[in-house]
Parts: sequence; C-alpha cells; structure tokens
Amino acid sequence: MTAIVTGGASGIGSSAADRLRSAGHHVITWDLRGGDIACDISDPDAVSAALEQTLASVGVPDRLVACAGVGASGTLIAQDPGDWKRVIDVNLTGTWLTMRAVAHPSSLYPASAAPSPTATWALIAFPRPG
Repeated sequence: MTAIVTGGASGIGSSAADRLRSAGHHVITWDLRGGDIACDISDPDAVSAALEQTLASVGVPDRLVACAGVGASGTLIAQDPGDWKRVIDVNLTGTWLTMRAVAHPSSLYPASAAPSPTATWALIAFPRPG
C-alpha cells in the first residue's frame, strides 16, 4: 500500500507517517519543508505538481492522510483577517484540493482500487483495542 501524508514532516502527520511505515505502507510525505515532496496544499498548482511527482515515482496512491494544518493565535478581536484566511486556505481548501487531486487519477480505476481519503491515520495510528 502507498499513502500520501500531507503535513508529514512534523507533528501528527509525522507520527501518522511513522505508524503507516511500521505497518508496511510505502509513505510519501507532502509538506512545506522537510517532506519527501515540497507542497503548499493551499496552492492548486503546487498540489497538482506534487501529485505529478507522486504518480511518476510510485503510481496511484492507495491512501491519502490529510494532516497538514495551521493555526492562528491571539484573540478574535486582535486577529488579522489575513491570518484567518491562511487557516481556512490550508485547513479547509488545502484538504479539499488534495482529496480532489488524488481522487482524479483514481477515478480511472475500479472502486475497489480507489484511494481512501478517510481517517485512515486514526485506524493505523490509534487502533481499536481488542
């Protein structure tokens, strides 16, 4: 199995990538810095380029684990609208862009072979007891 992990160079993304590797997955991390492929997921052109690199190196991925995210600090009143826009652009639009990009090449394959953009990391990184 091959998985793309966005935000895979640090934090939860790095932990998810490590767990997937230990479970036998081939993992490609997309991150601004330190990932296998440099990608700002809020930029549609960067997402397209990262997917092209991924397809060229490993083919169509089986999993997408969306862990890239940013936050904004400060009070609601003091927070700059540009900071809020960055949160929305990365956390919402960026996740949508990556899911959409990965779903496109997979649409050429049978449903059983399509990547699963679900909360795979939760099942791998935090397996249910029993």
